Amino acid sequence: MFLYLIIFIVYLLLIVGIGWWYSRGIKNTEDYFLGGRRFGVFPIACTLAISFIGGGMFMGMIGFLSKYGIATIMMVIGMGISFILLGIFLGPRLRKFNLRTLPQFIGQRFDGKTRFIIAFIALIAMVGSAAVQFKASGAILNIVFNIPYIWALLIAFSAVIFYSFLGGFRSVVATDVIQTVIVFIGVVLTLPIVLAAAGGMGNVVSEVSHLQNGQFFNFFSQGVVLVIGMFVILAIYAFISPENHQRIYASRNSRVAKKAGIYSGIFFVIIVGIVFLIGIIGLVFYPNLENPDYFFPKLAVEILPVWLGSILLASVAAAVMSSADTALVTASSIFITDFYNKDLRKKISEKKILKISRLSVITIGAIAFIIAFIFPTVADLVIFYNSLLASVALAPIVFGLFWKRTSKAGAFYGSLGGGLTNIALFISGADPAKSMLPSIVVACVVLVVLSFRNSG
Repeated sequence: MFLYLIIFIVYLLLIVGIGWWYSRGIKNTEDYFLGGRRFGVFPIACTLAISFIGGGMFMGMIGFLSKYGIATIMMVIGMGISFILLGIFLGPRLRKFNLRTLPQFIGQRFDGKTRFIIAFIALIAMVGSAAVQFKASGAILNIVFNIPYIWALLIAFSAVIFYSFLGGFRSVVATDVIQTVIVFIGVVLTLPIVLAAAGGMGNVVSEVSHLQNGQFFNFFSQGVVLVIGMFVILAIYAFISPENHQRIYASRNSRVAKKAGIYSGIFFVIIVGIVFLIGIIGLVFYPNLENPDYFFPKLAVEILPVWLGSILLASVAAAVMSSADTALVTASSIFITDFYNKDLRKKISEKKILKISRLSVITIGAIAFIIAFIFPTVADLVIFYNSLLASVALAPIVFGLFWKRTSKAGAFYGSLGGGLTNIALFISGADPAKSMLPSIVVACVVLVVLSFRNSG
């Protein structure tokens, strides 16, 4: 326990120190939100990949496996492909716009109404993402150090807020590079040892195959629509992710954006593929874990040797905090760019905007902290906000970039129709992974029909 505590304290001091260091060079919001657009391929690839390996994939993996079985692999494959497609097709095109946020692109391509809808949903999604990471951080501290959950959340919240508040995007990227290395080392060392502890792959397959009424390894046990939905919901997310758009705009140029997208897909598949295997192996030890979010902390403390458990916990904490800081800075960027200072002709001093930007990080973090208590597990929240954002944003982004005839009315009502359809299906009890596909279809149909009508 003492070793766990020492490593955790050292890690917190490291990331807080990074936040303080990079705060010294911040002079305006261009530095705070985009790091002056000076980043190369490796740092952008790392920050793209690790930001999606946080509470959602790391802490939520057992929750996904318990709910969807082997079909969970479609999420890993889908997101990896999504990053690669982002690099090949979307990244270079977006970087040429020289903007700051996803909604800002929508506003420039279409109008303020569509921009507002997507900015509003994107802001909610980023707050939800931060809530996921705070919840995951709380689970780690709660299970490892036996700290009451509320205090565990407060500790995690305070650390992330501090260095995000100070260093903005520059500190986010710097810590993400370090965290990518820590996570890779942690999972690579963990996999063979936890496999040996479980009695080898043969025993793992034998034990796990009995789960979910013997349907764990049945790829289509919950239907073809679910499997396709799980693939698509992640395969398209890199295209509509506000975090990714911010990183593309922070790239040095279009060439960097392209390569970084491709490399981030490779990084993601390797790391999360290993996390996926560890999750399946872990079901041998915890087949009926009451709270799936506690899986990795329990595995580190109860199954692994202390030295490796410490490294794994550092890996989980690194992944979670990288996602939390990303969500906070992205949400603040959307708030400032698309709401507070939407009209760039306003005469607001850069000093005042920078001050409000930092205050918004604290405010958004506090809201996320509260939301962390609403959803019972990480997996539930991840699937829901990904599904809703995809329903409102995918159609106008893709058609807006690749179809010149896309009209303002088509983009607006397509986005609105997709979002309302998704919410209606969710309220009726549909799984978010299943409700996303029909919602996107509605959005695309409405957009295309109205665009043809307006152009005709």
